[in-house]
Amino acid sequence: MSARARSREPVRLVLLRHAPAQHRDPSRWPDDADRPLRPSGRKEFARSAQGLARLLDGRGVAVTSPLKRAHETNELLGRHWKPALEPWVWPELRPEIPARDVLGRVARSLARSRGSMVLIGHEPQFSRLVGLATTGEAASVVRFSKGGAIAIDFDAALVPGGGKIAWALTRSQLSRLARTRPGPDRDLDEE
Repeated sequence: MSARARSREPVRLVLLRHAPAQHRDPSRWPDDADRPLRPSGRKEFARSAQGLARLLDGRGVAVTSPLKRAHETNELLGRHWKPALEPWVWPELRPEIPARDVLGRVARSLARSRGSMVLIGHEPQFSRLVGLATTGEAASVVRFSKGGAIAIDFDAALVPGGGKIAWALTRSQLSRLARTRPGPDRDLDEE
């Protein structure tokens, strides 16, 4: 990684797998990139998006894969989380692109982003990205549920093996966060 990959402030990278999509059907979607979310997936993720928005600060940027189901997931999140910048679309977030390419793009883009960076994409890329970020190896170390999210914190430099998992939540857990009300005597970690 270049000197641009270095950061003095801690960085939080949130990986959000797209919400449940329609089943593959080449007769309906000859190009799988056009496959949308299921109506039930949209409904299920709408509440999860509220919970995720509670965990994100108001600053930052959403970055989405060019695939339709990721765009639609971003739109649902955008109803509750208003990042400082318009969403970016990165071809590196296509599911077949190596995790190392994604981490490199994140490192190069940090200078333009403030606060949380939320990547909206796919498996198996994201589980490999978690492995690369936390162990230095692009091997799957977690299982991502559809509509689930994992936050990775980098203390000093955004390099392979430099991150640690801050939290990992399924779509259902994010939905429960939307229904809770933290108060002075209650912490979100107690949920």
